[in-house]
Amino acid sequence: MRGVEFMGAPIGDTDFEEAFYEAKATAVVSKIIDTAEMLHDRSAAAAHTLLYTCLQHQWGYRMRTCRGDESIVSATARVDEALKRGMLSYSPHDILNDELLARRARLPVRMNGLGIRSQADLFAPAWTGCFVQACESFTDRVDGLGEVVLPGSFPLLGRLFGDGAFNMGGARFESFVSSNTHDLSSARALREHWAAMRARAAPEGGVTPGTGPLSQGVHQAGLQASMSEDSTTARHRARACSTRYASNSSGARRRCWTTR
Repeated sequence: MRGVEFMGAPIGDTDFEEAFYEAKATAVVSKIIDTAEMLHDRSAAAAHTLLYTCLQHQWGYRMRTCRGDESIVSATARVDEALKRGMLSYSPHDILNDELLARRARLPVRMNGLGIRSQADLFAPAWTGCFVQACESFTDRVDGLGEVVLPGSFPLLGRLFGDGAFNMGGARFESFVSSNTHDLSSARALREHWAAMRARAAPEGGVTPGTGPLSQGVHQAGLQASMSEDSTTARHRARACSTRYASNSSGARRRCWTTR
């Protein structure tokens, strides 16, 4: 294995990056489990507050700064499993054995869920949002008069996107994702993650989203904000509707599902 760590992100061969993320996941998992065990018999409210507001966000930086491929997937699954164990430390143990309750656990709090989000589900929007933001900062951006508004951090990378790609009305990622001359792994990852988010945000009929950031093709990625919200809101709304319907017909246990 060969590689280096730069600003908290691994740069090297696949084996090196996988080992790096496994080591980082071990630290995050340990923190989640230790906290859950410490508060298990003391305060369920404190345990959930820490899991919801702090511990479930420990893995976000790794997903945003990885290369966007399979090297982080196994480690991400371990973090999800630890979050599940943490949640079970203060919730009824049959919560994840019941399809309705398991779906409801992932709902945002505003939709009467526990708000413990799946890291695997967040991987695509987390990586894509960070990647788009980074690419937009590489080259100089100019206004309509041709004056530099914001200098780029790596102007030489402009050749990957074309002149003025991120200026107002520019082509953005059109050249980057379609050119055969530089079919980089990051370009493939952008195409794949964008397709996955659009599929997730699509209605049950499979129609492409008609509004929001994901209504655009991958070449216009990032033209509007909040891709994570767009890709998960439709899914959460569908879960909330089905959960609400089931709750109304399945008794008080499911309406008051977090009580012991």
